[in-house]
Amino acid sequence: MSEWNDWLRELRASGKGPLDLPAATRGQAWECPFELEGDWTGAGLEGSVSIAPALSLSPLVSFSITGPVVADGWSTFMLSLTSGQISGLPSDGDLNGESKFPYMIRLDPSGGSKDTLVGGLFTVLGVA
Repeated sequence: MSEWNDWLRELRASGKGPLDLPAATRGQAWECPFELEGDWTGAGLEGSVSIAPALSLSPLVSFSITGPVVADGWSTFMLSLTSGQISGLPSDGDLNGESKFPYMIRLDPSGGSKDTLVGGLFTVLGVA
């Protein structure tokens, strides 16, 4: 059960997730390839992790995103966070060894308008 169940249902209903990214570990850098079908050369991808799923809130951290690398009909972007960014996320309040935060990734297609592409929960393992 998540405190963000309504938001997760909204993502599912709109076909924008939820997609849970691979877990990060406190004190370690994190990266994850993010693939989109097609050639997205010229598109901008941005994403952030927040304390709650609202675009009006300042993000806790923003992903560094490189790419895309286009091959075999797919565009691969690389999402990353530094070890300091991971360690700086709020601590595990219930001491169960994991914290979950909402994240969103937005796509700004070349010549198009920016929109939420996908969202879900970003898990951080380890007690701060």
